[in-house]
Amino acid sequence: MLVTVDGATTWIFHTAAEPTESGAARFTPRRCRELVRAAVGSRDLDVAVLSILPWQPRGLLADRFGEGRVLLIGDAAHAVPPVGAFGLNTGIADAHNLAWKLAAVLDGRAGSALVATYQTERRPVAAFALEQSLLRLHEPRLHWEQGPQAAAARAEAGAANASVVHLGYRYDSTAVVDARPEPPSWEHAELNLDGAPGSRLPHAWLESAGPRRSTLDLVRSEFTLLTGPAGSPWLQAAEQASARLGLPMTTHQLEVATSPGDPTRRWPGIAGIAEDGALLVRPDQFIAWRRNTLPDQPSEELTRALRRVLAREQPADAE
Repeated sequence: MLVTVDGATTWIFHTAAEPTESGAARFTPRRCRELVRAAVGSRDLDVAVLSILPWQPRGLLADRFGEGRVLLIGDAAHAVPPVGAFGLNTGIADAHNLAWKLAAVLDGRAGSALVATYQTERRPVAAFALEQSLLRLHEPRLHWEQGPQAAAARAEAGAANASVVHLGYRYDSTAVVDARPEPPSWEHAELNLDGAPGSRLPHAWLESAGPRRSTLDLVRSEFTLLTGPAGSPWLQAAEQASARLGLPMTTHQLEVATSPGDPTRRWPGIAGIAEDGALLVRPDQFIAWRRNTLPDQPSEELTRALRRVLAREQPADAE
């Protein structure tokens, strides 16, 4: 595998070697030049070998991601081989998942049990990323190749498309109401972004007179309630639930939005709700709860959902 360093003349070439001292010793400058020439298909290529370094990929996963007041994220929780950049992205997502939970607990807006959902949600994702990286380590084509044949090869090997590893996984914990943990597809991430609780908020472009925005742009550092053209009662329901729980919450009633590349996939159908339904989105842009249609008592249902997600017991809050 060739990886560029400066995008011009300096490259790193990775190749397999026997995990012994003699195996590494076989990689002389002359042999390395031959390997690089063979890799690029040019016998006359001028190759200057700057250094030869043996390295060993590792795949490690912590038994627990937390103990008491100590929590592990990133490489402290999981060591993932570099194929696919799954380790880096998984580590960033760890922090994204944990940050809002710690803030909510420390601010007194959530019960301490919310922090425990960090391990419940993130450890399976890290295990999945590690498994997928190890599969690609032995068969890099599972990662780089595209098209029907590549998809068939991934399916046979039990490998998911890279976009699914990065974006298409789902959470199943008490911080999600009625989670749908099994993603519909291991090949097409967009099919997994269908508004199901535990999945990421689907992206759709919003139609407005102002600057072009995505549904993703609407979610910041607070819980966000998104509803459709006929969902105006949800706005008052969210205001009441927010006051009842002392929880800042943003609301948006969206008229029309379209999915990129497919104008037939429009909001709110893309999220699996009717025009009077609603999605409750966590600060990390994962869907905490979905109500397909408007219930008789939207404020009460929304409040119950928030209590569950935030690990708050009923007696602790005055109505």
